[in-house]
Amino acid sequence: MDALVKQCEAAGEAVKTAKAGGDKAVIAEAVAKLLAIKEEITKLDPAHPMAIVDKKAAKKKAAAEKKAQAAAKPAAEGDKPMSKNAQKAAAKKALKDAKKKQHKEGGAAAPPPTAAAPTKGFALRPGASAAARAKVA
Repeated sequence: MDALVKQCEAAGEAVKTAKAGGDKAVIAEAVAKLLAIKEEITKLDPAHPMAIVDKKAAKKKAAAEKKAQAAAKPAAEGDKPMSKNAQKAAAKKALKDAKKKQHKEGGAAAPPPTAAAPTKGFALRPGASAAARAKVA
């Protein structure tokens, strides 16, 4: 393995000098030799730093791991308070789920609150407390 690494380094230097010269045929030949050595290294040890790696596959794998960690992180962090918008969304979803559950069980939805009859020229909002009604009366 050490011999292949030294050959790879020498081939890399050969490519560098060939590119400095500018002759396309020489560059192509040096690159082909370098790739052949790197393929041998890859066959022996795919995890070696000089091994050929599929960059697109590695990038997708890293992105998938990062996404999985990000998804697991909020579940682990219970100490961080939810934002107001997140609280509203959670409450709205819970209410919607409760309505769906009630509907599936066959129960009728709660009737909307009815307006109270106006007393002495004042109209109280629906659902006003008994104490508020006593003040007006």
